[in-house]
Amino acid sequence: MRTRNPLVLWLLGASFALPALATAQVVQAVSVSEERGQTLIRITGERLPRPSVSIWRNQFLVLEFNARFSGRGREVSQKTPHLIKLRYGWFSSRPPKVRVVATMRGRQPYALEPTPTGWQVRLGKATEASAEASEPSEFKTVDAAPKPTTVASASPTPPRTYAPEPNAAREGTTVASTAEPARPAPPARTLVSLDFVNAEIGDVLKALAIQSGANIITAPDVKGTVTVSLTRLTVEESLNLITRLSGYRYEKIDNTYVVGTEESLKAFRASAEPVAAPKPRTVEALTFKVAKPTDIATYLSARFPELKVTPSGEKDATYLLIEGDAETVERAREAAYAFEQQLTGSVEIVTEVYRVKFADSRDLARIVTQLVPGVAVSLGPDALLSRGGAGGSGGAGGQQGEMTGGEAPSATAQQMGAPMQGGGATAVQAAQPPNLLVLVGTTREVLRALELLRKVDVKQPQVVIEAKVLDVSEGSLKSLGLNWNILQSGNINTLDRSANRLPLPDSTTNTPNQQGVGFNRDGQLGLDFTIVKKPIDFSVTLNALAEDRRNRLLANPRVATLDGRPATIFIGDEVNYVKLIQQTPQGANVQTDTVQAGIILRVLPRVHEDNSITLHIQPEVSVITGFLDVPGGGRLPQLARRNTDTTIRVNNGETVVIGGLIREADIKTIQKVPLLGDLPFLGYLFRRTSTSRDKSEIMISLTVRVIE
Repeated sequence: MRTRNPLVLWLLGASFALPALATAQVVQAVSVSEERGQTLIRITGERLPRPSVSIWRNQFLVLEFNARFSGRGREVSQKTPHLIKLRYGWFSSRPPKVRVVATMRGRQPYALEPTPTGWQVRLGKATEASAEASEPSEFKTVDAAPKPTTVASASPTPPRTYAPEPNAAREGTTVASTAEPARPAPPARTLVSLDFVNAEIGDVLKALAIQSGANIITAPDVKGTVTVSLTRLTVEESLNLITRLSGYRYEKIDNTYVVGTEESLKAFRASAEPVAAPKPRTVEALTFKVAKPTDIATYLSARFPELKVTPSGEKDATYLLIEGDAETVERAREAAYAFEQQLTGSVEIVTEVYRVKFADSRDLARIVTQLVPGVAVSLGPDALLSRGGAGGSGGAGGQQGEMTGGEAPSATAQQMGAPMQGGGATAVQAAQPPNLLVLVGTTREVLRALELLRKVDVKQPQVVIEAKVLDVSEGSLKSLGLNWNILQSGNINTLDRSANRLPLPDSTTNTPNQQGVGFNRDGQLGLDFTIVKKPIDFSVTLNALAEDRRNRLLANPRVATLDGRPATIFIGDEVNYVKLIQQTPQGANVQTDTVQAGIILRVLPRVHEDNSITLHIQPEVSVITGFLDVPGGGRLPQLARRNTDTTIRVNNGETVVIGGLIREADIKTIQKVPLLGDLPFLGYLFRRTSTSRDKSEIMISLTVRVIE
């Protein structure tokens, strides 16, 4: 005969006694109605204590009763002005707790009131109602008792009735305005019987779930074996005995029983807090006329924390993106535009036109945009490209071009034609920027921008750069007795750039009484600079060099530019060459290109308070050494270039001499007797041929003056 365990029998007896002890406090039904513009949630039961009330995320109203629940948990959708959804049921069994969670349409004012049968909550503000509507019109009743409930209207006017969701109807809830036949009572609770010896807890709980049809899950930390023998018990009673016997706990969350330790249940409970069902998310772009999107984004993020607000990453953008459910996005859009109207309600948008006096309008627009971002800046109509200068007949003196005025961002002087063949045409061009700025913004911001423009748009010093390019023979320097080292003693300073490169364009070098090595005579890449302290004395030397027939003044251009604006001087040829020849059915397609060969001098002056001038100089000399034949009939020019990049400081009126451009040529001379020297075979008896090497140096002198 099988022997029963006394401990098990005692536990079984205790389990039957526990429900009877807890019936004193029971939640029996939850209903919803509407009265005087308010939504009423009624909780009826027996000896219900005052519930604890909390608001979660400004949308969920949570009522928690220390009582048992005689029914099954439900979730019912509502369509009242204050309520979206209502859900209720067991929250925990040890201790017994019942939760009622109301999903509100935004945060609503509420009031908790006792009733003869329990408690009720009023949502919203009360409005004046007629005598006929003073009685609450109950439109949905959810009864947790086993028997069905019928709600009918007793007044002549039919009450406002809301049909329940289909899932609520399946659970036995009846809403009617006329008498209907009563539905049969729901089936009795399912009773189970279990008999296991040293079985895994998971297997026992699985058998319990299969017999009862209930949802039972276990935490990962539920392990061990139990021996149970239960007969005709409910699911709650069986779980209560099994968990107490094995040292675990269980809770009913929604329609599922969760078994685990206290820690695992606590973690699971935290993850199972009542939240609204996920709604479809929408993204909308909001555009603003005056207000800054970043300010609007800060306001929306504080007021709608569940909304994702993303300002545009562009510098001058006027829009932002909001993402969330459709209802929240709509409310956020209205709030954003109302906030913008509140910010800019008394702000007037004005337009001002500023006429630029001295500075470059493009630079001024950039400064205003950076320092006064609230003002939109636009340039006025573009000015035409001015082009001046004149050409003339060539000769030893060449041709000079000059630009003595104008406030252009850059200036260019070009000397066309080979230096060995005299000069060609000289062109001076200056790209004039627009001289109008259009400012649009609030009155305060536009006034700030105008004040800033008046301080920045000031007259800039103008610098005149006079250049002389000489082809000096080696014998001419010796015949004049010119010794650069002697001139360095107070009159001339020499700076050898081939030995000391300055890679940074903004570096400055002072060269008072600096000893150098003079011109670079080895013909290698490298240019020498000499600063002349007495331009009047040195001009005599330059004139003497120019008057020597062995020397030639190749060009004497002069260009004017503003402080901080680059100036370019080009002396040489623009050589056109055939790049490619393609044969097509229509004929030959010839592609040509142009290359500049000669002397290019780029100068950027900076005028200081003491009238000294810092020059950023980039001289370059290029010579065509030959042509390279390429397939297709093209000929590409081969260039030999020499250039450097340096920064140097001089005083007003001083001269900078650039040397080191060595040119060597073999000169073939033929002397013959007229007629007889041209005879075939015998002509060599009447002529003589001699070859000599000519060595010369190209010197560039730059005289810089400040024009007030």
